[in-house]
Amino acid sequence: MTQTFFYVKPFPARIVASGPINIPANASVVFLGTNARQERLKFIITNRDPALEILLCTNAKPAGVPFLPIYAQTTIGIETSDDIVVTNQNGTPVAILVLELYPGADGGLPYTAPAGSSQTPIASGNGSGNRLQ
Repeated sequence: MTQTFFYVKPFPARIVASGPINIPANASVVFLGTNARQERLKFIITNRDPALEILLCTNAKPAGVPFLPIYAQTTIGIETSDDIVVTNQNGTPVAILVLELYPGADGGLPYTAPAGSSQTPIASGNGSGNRLQ
C-alpha cells in the first residue's frame, strides 16, 4: 500500500519593514493595508518602550476604535489587510518597529508600472505608507 503525503507550501511573502519609529506624545501613525497594489497578509508590531503601552485602532467603519493594546516590550502579529492606526496616548514618545508581510517573493504578483509610466514602486514612508496624524 502506497501512502501519499501532501505538502502545502506557504504563500510567498515579501517583507516591508518600518525601521525605528518614534510616535510623538498623544499622536497616531496610520499603516495602510495595501502596498504596490497588494493587500497586506500580516501586520507585526513591537513596542520597544520599557514601560508604556500603545493601542491599535481601526481606521474605518467606525474609525478610531481601539481593539488591541500592545504592552511595553511586547511583539504581536495579526493577519489583516485593514488599515491600522497605532496610537500613543501617553505624554511622552514611544518607540515601535513594524513588519508587514505582502504577497511576493517567488511566485508573488510583481508590481507593474501603469502604461506610460517609467516609475518603479516607491516606499511611501515607513511600512506601507504610514503617516503621522
